[in-house]
Amino acid sequence: MSHEISKENRLKIEDICNRFNNVECCFIDVGKKEVLYSKKSSLDFSTFGRLFIGSLIKEDISKILYIDCDTLVLGSLKELWSLNIEGHVVAGVQDIRYSSIIDHGLENKAIYLNSGVLLINFKKWAKLEKNFISFIEGVDDLDAILHDQGVINAVVDDDKKLLIKPYWNLMYSFYRPRQLKKLLNFYKAPYLDFYSDVIDDAIGNPVVVHDKFWDKGYNNEIFVERYEEYVSMSPFEHDEIFTGDTRIKQTFNARIFFMLPNFMYPMLRKLFLLYKLCF
Repeated sequence: MSHEISKENRLKIEDICNRFNNVECCFIDVGKKEVLYSKKSSLDFSTFGRLFIGSLIKEDISKILYIDCDTLVLGSLKELWSLNIEGHVVAGVQDIRYSSIIDHGLENKAIYLNSGVLLINFKKWAKLEKNFISFIEGVDDLDAILHDQGVINAVVDDDKKLLIKPYWNLMYSFYRPRQLKKLLNFYKAPYLDFYSDVIDDAIGNPVVVHDKFWDKGYNNEIFVERYEEYVSMSPFEHDEIFTGDTRIKQTFNARIFFMLPNFMYPMLRKLFLLYKLCF
């Protein structure tokens, strides 16, 4: 899923897919929905594509496994794909960024999913597209609600979300003990019991690692080594994002995120976004 991806990058992605005999590569240009034209967002519009898969994908399918591009897959996804979600709209991992929940008025939502790895009930999801659009119409700044993630969690009722174990989407935030403790204290059993029992296992045996895994702040050299191994195999190896100043900035930002007290990083991020909008 993309928005105006260049021909050069299409060819690079196709090159990767052609190395395997069980992969079919399809490009879905999400375009720019009319509802997004007047909205503030620091991310590309393709980020919101997952909200509109019901109208973008015409095939008769029952479910979709959506995985962000900033992920590292370390094991089989078969178990996740095999989950029965007939009674749910979507399955995902709780986002443990505590401020995400409080800042965006979702305190009444006991389940706040991170949208980086989602197992989606296609037919039920497609029926919510008008609800997604309606919610977006009432929001001016999409950055303030964490983009599509805030939309998904606001629109989908908790009883229609299936909470899955965090080793399916191990996020950088799991390595921030103070933030994790706050989140666990925020929720009541059985949710608290569920996450308390599986977090250590997720950190030790993740299947999908999500966001900032190139930085040693994860305290796991394996992530960095595997990431660099895949970069070296990729036709994108010499692109700016993997070299020079860009990589240094990514690592610096990741380390700052890891070191700062919980309340400070969201404040700095908002100031940065405000600076970008003004200048």
